[in-house]
Amino acid sequence: MNAVRALASLGPGVAATKRQASCLLGAAFLFIGSAHAADRHFLNGAGAASCGKYLEHRAFQNQSFNDLYMSWLQGYLSGINITRARTNRSELRELPDGPSMLAYVDKHCREAPLTDVWLGAERMLLELPRFPPEK
Repeated sequence: MNAVRALASLGPGVAATKRQASCLLGAAFLFIGSAHAADRHFLNGAGAASCGKYLEHRAFQNQSFNDLYMSWLQGYLSGINITRARTNRSELRELPDGPSMLAYVDKHCREAPLTDVWLGAERMLLELPRFPPEK
């Protein structure tokens, strides 16, 4: 059963509208556990979700879930992009728009469902066009 409908069906004594329930669910997923990568870095937030959980959330076609993952992807990729460029580890990469990021991670997760969202983000970054560093 859809979690939003379940909350909304609790009756008139519960002041939970669909929008409020969506916001609560979205906020809950900000605290999706931590992922422990093989290179011993810790990761928090929506990107730590398994691809199976990500695809389950995307199947709800809920804008709160879409916004949650899109915001995480934009922040994560922007941070990695700037950090790598400033430490001269690589050139800046042109980041796609939010819906394109979601489409890429959708594809990644369908093809590799036993991985996590953050790995899809890392793979996306490797495929993006590069810009030479400004001097």
